[in-house]
Order: sequence, then structure tokens, then C-alpha cells
Amino acid sequence: MAQYKSRTEFTTALTQNAAERGVNPEVILETIKAAILAAYRRYVKERGLVDEEEDRQQLRQWVEAG
Repeated sequence: MAQYKSRTEFTTALTQNAAERGVNPEVILETIKAAILAAYRRYVKERGLVDEEEDRQQLRQWVEAG
């Protein structure tokens, strides 16, 4: 597994959690990104907000830019 330099408390916790579980930190990060996107979709749907493709694309770009 690659060694990451921790710059924030979040990356420190992410790296430590990944090491404890024996997984790549990127796997955990991708899971977090997917959860954020799913929560956004659920939020929009539950509130009857306009769920346009452009909004979803902007959110995906934000999540991917991470």
C-alpha cells in the first residue's frame, strides 16, 4: 500500500482507518464520495426539487475534484 502524507485530520483518520482495515485509502474515499452523491440525490427527490442533469453533473464534478 502506498504511503500518504497526512495534511489534515481527515487524511490522517482516513489513512489510519485504511491501514487498520488493510485497504487502500482511495477505496474508502470513493465510498465516501458515492455516499455524498447518493445523499444529494435522496435529498432532492424527497423535497421535490428540480433534479436536472446539469445539477447532477456539477455535483459529480465537485465530488470528483475532491
